[in-house]
Parts: sequence; structure tokens; C-alpha cells
Amino acid sequence: QREVLSSLSHEERQQFFGRLILQSEINNYRQGSPAIAVQDQNGLVMRLVEKSYESFDASLAHDTFGNSETRERLLFQAAEVINSRAVPQNLKEQFMSRAVTEINTQIDAMPGESKYPLFAANLHASAGDFENAFEKLDLAESFSAKKDQIFYARGDIYMRLGNYQEAYDTYMIALDNDSNNFRAAIRAARAAIYLQDDELANEILTPFYETHLITDPQIVNAYADLKNFEAVRDIYLLAIEKEPEKIQHRVQLANAYVELQDIVKAVETYEQAFVDFPENPELWFGLTKIYVDSNDTTKAVETLQRAREAFPEDGRVQNDAQYYIQQIQNQNSTE
Repeated sequence: QREVLSSLSHEERQQFFGRLILQSEINNYRQGSPAIAVQDQNGLVMRLVEKSYESFDASLAHDTFGNSETRERLLFQAAEVINSRAVPQNLKEQFMSRAVTEINTQIDAMPGESKYPLFAANLHASAGDFENAFEKLDLAESFSAKKDQIFYARGDIYMRLGNYQEAYDTYMIALDNDSNNFRAAIRAARAAIYLQDDELANEILTPFYETHLITDPQIVNAYADLKNFEAVRDIYLLAIEKEPEKIQHRVQLANAYVELQDIVKAVETYEQAFVDFPENPELWFGLTKIYVDSNDTTKAVETLQRAREAFPEDGRVQNDAQYYIQQIQNQNSTE
């Protein structure tokens, strides 16, 4: 690993570091145990963080034209470090402190340029420092009064604070500036959903129904958070009508039916997907999970057996299906 890292450019090392932390987080999630988070990689992660900081320190020690780009990379790296459980608190604070110092230097060096206070605001927000984030957003707005990203960032903070009315009002400024701004419409509709005003959310999104598919996670997750799975169902019914070739729409529709406790409809959705997408074995395992979660182990085993029959030459399907059948049977024998 040291040989590989030594052959990489500075930017490539930064990218490698980011991917390593992300993979560590994924592994931790799959293991389901925060107590052993990235245990085997912590030492390497810490060394990479330290080396990364030293590299930034060396680069910024020289007053060059490239410092603005280096500072931008430092900000993005600091945000990754701050939000990772694989990095100890002292290194997070070190990165944060240096990033704040450097971006303030950049703001002073380029007065009137809105992107740097906007970068600074996003960094403060990622660390939960909303007071300084709002201050930097006010500065950015004074430089560029109609920059959409400023209103997105301010509205996003209000959402995190649970102040949905302020978030809605802020997003609507961006939408009023440009009635065709779909990103602003999605955000404003999400805030309206959390305000439990579905009629308002629909009013905002209706002008976009002909040109956009409303399956944005911000909308779907908002309805799901409020347990409005009827709305989630309707979103994916429309999505399937417009994009029948997208497998994921079928899976999400089935999941919505499960949340609505309509297992019959969920099964029907998968059965139709088997017909429409005969080459996709993952669908069979999705239906199996529905049966397992609803404690219908007989149907679960039958579905796995059907999967083996549908893909007789696929070794992975054969092995995985047999493994899950054995797991289900073992579980039944212990109950």
C-alpha cells in the first residue's frame, strides 16, 4: 500500500483517502457493529489523514497562484474528515481549524467572490456550526444576491434545524427568481411536505410533471419519514407508467406496498417484474425478503426454488438460493 500511495499524485492520494473512508463506513454498516468500526483500517486511516494534512500544510506554505485550488480541496477534505467515524476527534478539529483559517484567507484575498463564503458556510454547516454558516451565507448573498446555491444552503440548514417554514420561504426565493428551477421546486416541495401541506407540495411540483419524473429521494424520503406511503406508492405508480423499463421503480413500489401492509400487491408487483425482466435474478431475492419479513417461510423457500429453476446455469444464484434455503430451514428447526 505504501508503494502504491507513493506513486500517486497529491490529488490522487486525496481521492484514495476519501474512498478508503467511505469503504470503511460501508463495511461498518454491513457488519452492523459501530464498536468494531474500521478496526483493521484505523491505523492506516489515521496515517493517511495525518499525511494528507501535512501535504496541505506543505502546499499552503508557499504563496502561489495554486493556493485557491488547494484551499478548495482542503475544504472538501475537511468535510469528509469531520463526517467520518473513522477519524479521531483531535484530527477532525485540526482539519477544521486549518480549513477555516485558509478559507477566511481566501475570502479576504478575493473580496466580492461569493463562492468562497459559500464554501465556508457549507463547511461550518457540516460541522454543525450553524451560526457561522449563516454569517458566511449572508456575506455570500451580499456578493451575489441571486445565487441559487446560497438559498439552497440556507434552506438546508433550516431543514436540519426543523424550521420547515423558514426553509420553505428560503427555497421559494430561488424558485421565484426562476420558475423553471426544478432543484428549487424539489426543495420547496420537500419543506411543504414536512409542513404537512401536501396540497402545497403538489402545487409546486405540478408544473414539472410533464418534463420531470418526481422520484427525487428528497421527496420520497420526506413522505416516508411522515409515514405517508400512499404518496410514495403513487409516485412510483406514475414512475412505472413513464419509465416502465426501470427495474428500481418496481422494487420501490413493492416496498411501498409492504409499508402499507398490502403484501398481496407487493407480491403482484414482483411477479409482474419477473415477466418484464426475466434476466434479473435479484428480483427473486427481493420477493424472498418480503416473505421472510412477513414470516411466510414456506413461500420464501418456494421463491428461492423458483429462482434456481429460472437460472439453472447461474452458479451464484444456485449457491445463494441454496444457502438462504438452508438458513430458513435451520431457523425453522430451532423455533
